[in-house]
Amino acid sequence: MADYQLKDMYNRDFYNRLSDVFIEHFPSFKKELFLQLIFDEKYESRELKDRMHHTAKVLNDVLLGDFTKKIAILKPAAPHCEDGFTGIFFPDFVEMFGMDEKDYDVSINALEYFTKYSSSEFAVRPFIIKHSEKMMSQMLE
Repeated sequence: MADYQLKDMYNRDFYNRLSDVFIEHFPSFKKELFLQLIFDEKYESRELKDRMHHTAKVLNDVLLGDFTKKIAILKPAAPHCEDGFTGIFFPDFVEMFGMDEKDYDVSINALEYFTKYSSSEFAVRPFIIKHSEKMMSQMLE
């Protein structure tokens, strides 16, 4: 049996399929640039969590528009990460780029949406720390 690690779920086939989903919903998505940036010189040495963070960072670099626009582009792709695990970079994206007060409502809506296809368990924690009152109220709701 081959030595398979969870990080191997983030492979060329996964990123090709993901890119095709983005293109389906947003034809201007730059697949070649995305793949080039994903498979940088450090890719093979990246562990699981680093690959998730790297995916979110590259998406932020490649997608056009402000945070709200980028979330609108990401949302249609989330249901295509059907295994419940590979899509964990979606909440990671929100955590990395949506912490500003001005993005709070969009971020919380996005975390609620993405958690249907993955888990926002880790991404929500910084929001609890930074926006304690609002988050506690949101969680009670």
